[in-house]
Amino acid sequence: MIPAVAQGQYDIGMDGITINAERDEQIDFSDPYMTSRQFMLVRADEDRFTTPEEFAADESLLVGAQTGTTGFYTAIYDILDGDEANPRVIIIDDFGATVQALISGDIDLVLVDCGQRAQLHRRQPRRPQDRRRSPPPKTSASSSHPAPISSNRSTPPSPP
Repeated sequence: MIPAVAQGQYDIGMDGITINAERDEQIDFSDPYMTSRQFMLVRADEDRFTTPEEFAADESLLVGAQTGTTGFYTAIYDILDGDEANPRVIIIDDFGATVQALISGDIDLVLVDCGQRAQLHRRQPRRPQDRRRSPPPKTSASSSHPAPISSNRSTPPSPP
């Protein structure tokens, strides 16, 4: 989206675009119109961590993210060590593939925003006996940690 606006392909870009110094040099931003909250998406049977701090402390755990997304910056700067080359961050091309990597056990955590979380819950298959209940049943990629990540920023820190 950013390159397309910067090159004049579009007059405006309106999406969950994180504002940062690098992007601010390429395009003009309005005042932020929303603040994104990030949630931890884990497999339903995950019991090695329940907080970002516990995740960060266990060097064997991996997070999947798309480069340049709010989830990527939150993983790097709010959960891990601020190193964008951290090998614990597995770069995956698209969000759907990231969720599939979580389900298959290739990664242990995906960070999702409120919209992605709601969309995933709507897509969960329901058994006939669950149709009358409002919350979806837990499946292999259910958000078992409902609390948001403590950071609730609209802009990640600029790299040093």
